[in-house]
Amino acid sequence: MQEDDILDDGIVIKLKEPTAITLKKGDNFNIKSYKYIPATTLKGAILSKLSGELRDEFAKKAIVKNGYLFENSKIYYPVPKNLEKYKYPKNEEEKSLVFDSFMQGDENKKRSLGEFFSINNEEIYIKSPKIESFFHMQRDRQKQSSNKNNGAIFAYEALSKNQAFKAEIICDNDLLEKVKKEVGNNIKFGRSKNQGYSNSKISINISKNSNLDKKLQEFYMVCQSPLVLFDENGIFSPDICSFKRYLEIEKIESKARFSRHKFYKLDYKSKIPEVLAFEVGNVFKITLKEPIDVSYLENGFGELVEHGYGQVKIYENFNGLNLKESKRESRDNKIDFTKISDSQKEIVLKILKDKIYSEILLDARYIKDEITHKDESLTQNEYSRLENTALKSASFEEFKNELNKAKQSNSDNKELTTFNQKIKDKCKEFTPYGLDKFFEDKIYSNLKKDFIDKYKDEIQIKAFVNKIRYLKKKDQKNA
Repeated sequence: MQEDDILDDGIVIKLKEPTAITLKKGDNFNIKSYKYIPATTLKGAILSKLSGELRDEFAKKAIVKNGYLFENSKIYYPVPKNLEKYKYPKNEEEKSLVFDSFMQGDENKKRSLGEFFSINNEEIYIKSPKIESFFHMQRDRQKQSSNKNNGAIFAYEALSKNQAFKAEIICDNDLLEKVKKEVGNNIKFGRSKNQGYSNSKISINISKNSNLDKKLQEFYMVCQSPLVLFDENGIFSPDICSFKRYLEIEKIESKARFSRHKFYKLDYKSKIPEVLAFEVGNVFKITLKEPIDVSYLENGFGELVEHGYGQVKIYENFNGLNLKESKRESRDNKIDFTKISDSQKEIVLKILKDKIYSEILLDARYIKDEITHKDESLTQNEYSRLENTALKSASFEEFKNELNKAKQSNSDNKELTTFNQKIKDKCKEFTPYGLDKFFEDKIYSNLKKDFIDKYKDEIQIKAFVNKIRYLKKKDQKNA
């Protein structure tokens, strides 16, 4: 995105470094980032640069909305769950058709449009932020749970750098002017700020236009953050009936589901209770008893708005839409070898050995009972990750020779799966020329064609990391 692309209102954050954002408490060895900038993260980062009365005033009076991907003057919001397209289009015209599942339609199979979209003159553009995956060694510390020599391995899923996200701050213009001056042009948020993540450029632009009233009796409400509602007893209840406590509703339809959420407050490590909430992308088609100005709903609806919940967007209808452009999420699943030590590469090589030995040498019953256990198994994509890492190991040449012996000792096994058989076949093709050329010609092309492309959207980093940790602990117990 060029600097000239920034619009003249709202707040725009351009990522200068990969940024890993998560508000939920989870496994520190596997950080899975949100694909947008949550309101609490953004508000907390702004508050960290303010002080005194200005900080208190902004905390109490300002409503900060989520930041979504901003590219070519378009903001990509969560796709409503009611919008669908043909799963098996027969021609180019059918590829562009968009359907509202609340309306009566044909019986052909359909599927969701994607995760994020932008509407411009009845044309829908689909795009998701680019995500990268990084693997690291834990830094030496006085207190750590892992072995000090090897360190712990953990994975970061992060928003890629050089992307822009746009959000909105709702507050008095005079207050926003003061905040803009105090915050400046740079800001940090997200995980591991001191390890090469999270530096961003921020631009706060104050709109001169006030929000226009929008009176509607029938409309679509789409969740842009988890939506929390109280029932008549004041209990968190993601139930359609709870809407009647907030609006004079005549009729309501929904495409929704709920899940548990636990978010941090703006104060460091201060959590609110776990709550049940409607999920992002849920949509409600609402008919009111009388028309009302619905613009105020977009300032926050339901409970815990100050903690980032209840952000909704109102649409009058979804008539006559066409799918103009569809780009799937770009994911760069790579290992950052600049941040992995030689000892780490040897650990990964050991896991690769265990994987191939078990699939070539052991019988199918053992593989079923032991190797495919959900907490210890590796998917084919995770296997390819290990193979890439093992190539950087000084012991790989020795490992090749061991594989060659392995396939000879089990050449008559008839119970190998298709995947195992292909690995076995590749063992027969080992040649003495350079390692890079060997890998490119003999292994990588086969695995990429048959497995990596097939599963590229389903790579499970967590299982990969858990397998490493499991084998390390197993080795320590046997030592």
